[in-house]
Order: sequence, then structure tokens, then C-alpha cells
Amino acid sequence: MKKLAAEFIGTFALVFAGTGAIVIDETTGGAVTH
Repeated sequence: MKKLAAEFIGTFALVFAGTGAIVIDETTGGAVTH
């Protein structure tokens, strides 16, 4: 059960970080970049 929870939290974090980066990039017009 702990492994399932860890997988869920890890996947959620990766998806949230990825979509968050796209939203921030679109919102700032590419001002926040490398």
C-alpha cells in the first residue's frame, strides 16, 4: 500500500510540475526560462 501511495504522489508531482512549467511559460510570455 505504501508503494502505491508513493507512486501516486510521485506521478502527481511530476505531472503538476510539468503542466505548471507550461502554464508559467505561457503566462509570462517566455520570460522565465533557461
